Amino acid sequence: MAGKARGKKKKTEKQIRQEVDRLAAKIAELKKEYERRKLSYHFLSRDKLESKIRGISSKSAFVFGSGGDTRPEQGEDVTTHVHVYNPDPEPTSGLYLTLFFGLPPLLMEDVGVALTARDMEWPYFSKGPLNLASGEEATVEFNYTIPEVRRGTYIGNILVWMASSYDPDPGEATLPSFEHIEKIFFHHEVSRQN
Repeated sequence: MAGKARGKKKKTEKQIRQEVDRLAAKIAELKKEYERRKLSYHFLSRDKLESKIRGISSKSAFVFGSGGDTRPEQGEDVTTHVHVYNPDPEPTSGLYLTLFFGLPPLLMEDVGVALTARDMEWPYFSKGPLNLASGEEATVEFNYTIPEVRRGTYIGNILVWMASSYDPDPGEATLPSFEHIEKIFFHHEVSRQN
């Protein structure tokens, strides 16, 4: 079943508060874990969580945080964690996350242009499909090796998208249509191996 758009069922103020409180508690746990492991992280503020849960600034599932090693060395294996949440009253399916490096698509109108302009020395791959029940959160891990690149800062991008429909006709070559949901970015300050 393809992903579904935000349902028309409106949440009560109490339900919204409870969801925000639950996610804020999860974020506090994750921050402690990242700090314990000496990793960098970024999470949405309480106000932004509320805005996304209300459906004001988000379509369907959304990224509420990410984390990983921002100061790796060449050849080092790293993991970038992306935390996703489904605030919809119904399940979301067909959700994908795509990682690539290069100029952030935030600076480009066309995601396709951003992908063609990606840095080819760095990895480019997707995770999914991810299926989330109503109120479910998940962590998606991207594992990769830092390439042999010059010392410097490299921008990583994660696109969140969903297959919005797919009705294959055995007699025709058809492709699913896709809906872009969100884009986030992070960075690696790469140093040479000692």
